Amino acid sequence: RDTKVSMESAVEVSDEAVEKMLSESLEHAFEDMNERAFAEACLKADEMLPAVETALERLGDEVTEEQRQEILILVAQIHEARAAHSLEKLRKALSELDKVTEPLAAQLVEAILQGRNFPSTKLTEEICDSRADRIAQPPTKP
Repeated sequence: RDTKVSMESAVEVSDEAVEKMLSESLEHAFEDMNERAFAEACLKADEMLPAVETALERLGDEVTEEQRQEILILVAQIHEARAAHSLEKLRKALSELDKVTEPLAAQLVEAILQGRNFPSTKLTEEICDSRADRIAQPPTKP
């Protein structure tokens, strides 16, 4: 014996309505992805800005006035991009600040390795730990 069952939707939804719902869900998905990316960029800024401030403070006169001004301009751009909720501008300013402050990080590591007496902070401990890890691991052969 074969039994045939006929199923019908309790709610009739037109193809156009389904298409519209899918379109809206995709639109919201992209908005959600952008919000997440913006939040991640803000977190990076929250980590980076205090570290840059500490490095400028610790290195003092070793940072040229030109370097300091360039850094301060980028810091201001980060704050402006955040206030304007501009992911593109925030990412660009963070990237540029990262590049501009690379020499400061190298100077700070060198100063620490030379035994300068900086008050111990999480930043100096992380720099020392990172550097020690790289020194402890022999380079790999290609």
